[in-house]
Amino acid sequence: VVAMCAPVLAFIALFQDFGLTQATIQKSGIRHEEINYLFWVNVAVSVLLACVLAGAAPLVAAFYSEPRVTGLVAALGLQIIAYGLGAQHLALLTRRMQFARLAIIDVASAVAGLVVSIAWTFIDRSY
Repeated sequence: VVAMCAPVLAFIALFQDFGLTQATIQKSGIRHEEINYLFWVNVAVSVLLACVLAGAAPLVAAFYSEPRVTGLVAALGLQIIAYGLGAQHLALLTRRMQFARLAIIDVASAVAGLVVSIAWTFIDRSY
């Protein structure tokens, strides 16, 4: 069921950034006000995309003829929002070349995802 959701999530993620993090990384002399504005634009776009994803969830479920996909696609919208909340912070770390911190964040994120996935398999054995 999760594999059915992956292409939809990947497609939505294409529209998530709009190059805003690259602007943060590459612009010389970026001001705090600009960073703040880019953060809120990222959050707004992410929330909008999560709503689109939630709205499209019944269509995805109908396409696959699998009703369980509906809730999962809608829940994956939370991942889009989480990315939007962290994108500018990660861009600032990249701009400052704090690659050790970025690596720690990547590993912690992967471990957290693994722990949640394993815990969910024990909680909901329907999949």
